[in-house]
Amino acid sequence: MLYPVELQAPTLSGWRDSNPRHPAPKAGALPGCATPRIHRKGTENINIYLQIQTLMLTIKAVKVNAFTGLLLFCYPTPNYTNAETRMQILTDNLEKTIEQAYAQPNNEWKSDQKEAVNSAIKALDTGKLRLCTLENGHWKHHPWLQKAIICYLRMQATTQSRNDYLFYQDKVPSKFADVQSNPDFRIVPPSHVRFGAYIGPRCILMPCFVNLGAYVGSGTMLDTWCTIGSGAQIGEKCHISGSVGIGGVIEPPQARPTIIEDRCFIGARSEIAEGIHIKSGAVLAMGTFISQSTKIFDRTKHTISYGVIPENAVVVPGSIPSPDGSHSVQAAIIVKYADASTREKTSINELIRDLGTA
Repeated sequence: MLYPVELQAPTLSGWRDSNPRHPAPKAGALPGCATPRIHRKGTENINIYLQIQTLMLTIKAVKVNAFTGLLLFCYPTPNYTNAETRMQILTDNLEKTIEQAYAQPNNEWKSDQKEAVNSAIKALDTGKLRLCTLENGHWKHHPWLQKAIICYLRMQATTQSRNDYLFYQDKVPSKFADVQSNPDFRIVPPSHVRFGAYIGPRCILMPCFVNLGAYVGSGTMLDTWCTIGSGAQIGEKCHISGSVGIGGVIEPPQARPTIIEDRCFIGARSEIAEGIHIKSGAVLAMGTFISQSTKIFDRTKHTISYGVIPENAVVVPGSIPSPDGSHSVQAAIIVKYADASTREKTSINELIRDLGTA
């Protein structure tokens, strides 16, 4: 909208003050004229002056409103009523406060900085914030949340659990230490999920460990004795098989966490190191080890890559001979891309995800 400009025509007193030739009218004189003898001429002059001044003010108002409209067009006022915009503003303020706290010693932290750290960890725990988010088809890393985790660990004191069944002594409490409602996923003891890790609806947790900052999407199964490291990002409807290790990372904050997208299958006793990106639908056979230095050989394309498993790739452990043939190095081999038969062998029966509650 254009800001309104109030126009006010000059008064007769203003005319008299700026025109000494026409003194103030005497008592009984007709209004609008300086003296009775110049009544007609004075009135005409005043009318002409008023018209000119009004025209000039109108032109000025048009210019002001046009300029204001241009500013509003180029720099629109933020819509603070939009929930997404409000969330972005809150997140930006949270990030700024945590960045300041991270650069300061603990004993110099103010109350608002401590509250910001606790708020960030709680947001990670509820899934409102993630270390990595998918934006416009690309994963965006948020290092400031890793700094929030570091600040949280610096701030926490080591305490003992009050649960005799699952005793622990740690700086980070269990995710279920203060459960006020029934979780909407299955969890089998003695699984341990630290506070600050998100577990999506309809997940299945066999005895496993999930570290703080991790994100596990809905419908994913974490099988027996698998470990999900700090900040690891696991997508929806994945199957992380028994004894699988998913690498985690907190320090340095600029280090990217492991990302496993939706509908991936990770075979038993496989190891996926920090920073590896496994795209949606990929299938890794039992015992596949992948680090950032592991060669990934695609036999269908005869190419070698590092750090990223393509979408729907079927990967098995293997080796690649050295150029001189004196030795071989461990590698991950893409043997094909998943089809319907592969999906049938690696899919999880939907019935086991049912919590049995109405």
